[in-house]
Amino acid sequence: MVIDVRAWNDMQALDQLLDALWHNPNVRQRAFAFPPVNVEETDTALVVTAAVPGVAPGDVEVTLEDKSLIIRGERQAEPGRYFRQERPVGPFQRVITMETAVDGDGVHASLRHGILTITLPKTHAATQRRILVEGE
Repeated sequence: MVIDVRAWNDMQALDQLLDALWHNPNVRQRAFAFPPVNVEETDTALVVTAAVPGVAPGDVEVTLEDKSLIIRGERQAEPGRYFRQERPVGPFQRVITMETAVDGDGVHASLRHGILTITLPKTHAATQRRILVEGE
């Protein structure tokens, strides 16, 4: 008796492809996370940039709760009859957990050209300092 294993190999290849897509964080992020963010760490601050095109400053809210930065807002739908509508509209929320301690009183946010920039200064304890070692 001969068993044709080509069908099994084809299914295995498909399974590997789907597994690779599912476990690729970049694919999942693009599919589900809005707004997309970058988090940069400098010597003195964490800088979060979020792409929120079409969102007015009055339609976005930034909150700092413990170690979580929360970006909430709503992207308003433009009136019209669409043949295809791919840009997401409606309410959104993104939570970024920070491992670095920040100074909540010094947080600054600005929205320019569709980019929300949030600067979170590090607390003095969180900034890195080089300590001089004295010797005899």
